Amino acid sequence: MRNPVYLFSLLLLCLLSCEKDKPETAERGYIIATKQIKIYTPKEIQDLLNINKFNIPFTLEHNVKAIKIAYMTPDPDGKLVNATGALFIPETTGEFPVICFQHGTQTQRHLVPSLGAGNSDAGLAGAVAASMGYICVAADYLGLGESEIVPAFLLAGSSATTVIDMLRASLSWLDGQSVKTDGSLYLTGYSQGGYVTMSLHHELEKNYADEFSVSGSAPLAGPYDLVHTVDTILSLSSYPEPVLMANLMNSYDHYFEWNRLSEIFHEPYASDIPGYFDGSQMLDPINDRLPQSTSELLLEKFITDYKSGAEADIQKAFQDNSLLNYVPSAPVLLVHSDEDETAPYFNSLAALEFYQQGGKTNVELLTIKGSHKIAAEEAMIAAMSWIDSLHSNQR
Repeated sequence: MRNPVYLFSLLLLCLLSCEKDKPETAERGYIIATKQIKIYTPKEIQDLLNINKFNIPFTLEHNVKAIKIAYMTPDPDGKLVNATGALFIPETTGEFPVICFQHGTQTQRHLVPSLGAGNSDAGLAGAVAASMGYICVAADYLGLGESEIVPAFLLAGSSATTVIDMLRASLSWLDGQSVKTDGSLYLTGYSQGGYVTMSLHHELEKNYADEFSVSGSAPLAGPYDLVHTVDTILSLSSYPEPVLMANLMNSYDHYFEWNRLSEIFHEPYASDIPGYFDGSQMLDPINDRLPQSTSELLLEKFITDYKSGAEADIQKAFQDNSLLNYVPSAPVLLVHSDEDETAPYFNSLAALEFYQQGGKTNVELLTIKGSHKIAAEEAMIAAMSWIDSLHSNQR
């Protein structure tokens, strides 16, 4: 019989060896775990569309395998943390184009793609596109899914990095399963997802061109001109989505280490806001607890100081995270309602003008109607139709 001391020493050595190996394997895009979520039939996908009252002009052909991926990515401070997302794969043979879907603003950690096609706009869109013959990648974002850190809301670089590492993890998993792509990569998303899509496109072309080649992107109704968006909100007597201003300031206050919520918001909101974004609460109930009146939500001194230029650090942070600073090469379709009360239409007008002044000709703006929420369906259909047409022409 082995000496107990020897066995304990051997076990301890193994544990120490595992801890030593972890930093060598822990890198951006490293897969921590995968799990099959479900296999969706075209009928099940159609049923989800019906439940959500979505009408699409596309034919659902293939069963879709949905895979949850947990992977490593840096937080805004550069520390590697766990993140999750979903991968949707058509159950048929061939080489498939890839679409990255970026979801809209969410505050409840379980309403994300990695929980299935019924839990988010990007999850359902991913299942639809996969049934059409695309491979779809959909990140949950930091602060959602299994990530329990403060959400990195409208932080351009961090948002793009999180999706890039989800894309890396997905392609690595697909390669291990001998599932082949055709080399095409398309990007799209609505609202916050539109902002992340534009940031992602810029980042991929600027810093990852040796690893990825963007075939086209369709940013939809995002706050690309963050400076002008915040200026506009602060000039309004009321804003219908105060949850977005609260989310933005909570994220920036945390990651820029301002610790100034009590100097920005009235009480009890200043004290309550961090708890609103811990992943446990849904978006609409948070919005209902916050006043739409700008003067009731935000301190008059903050508004006055901001408008006078006395809040230089905050203004610089918004400027640094505005996206009118790079002209991408791949084709771009902007889609936005000119009745959007949440992410104003001028964001896409400004992006179009900036691109065109930079010499970009393969960009267009599709103007649609309806409120921010109502216009989402038409925008997503337009984006998917454009991507489908673009892919057919690029073959």
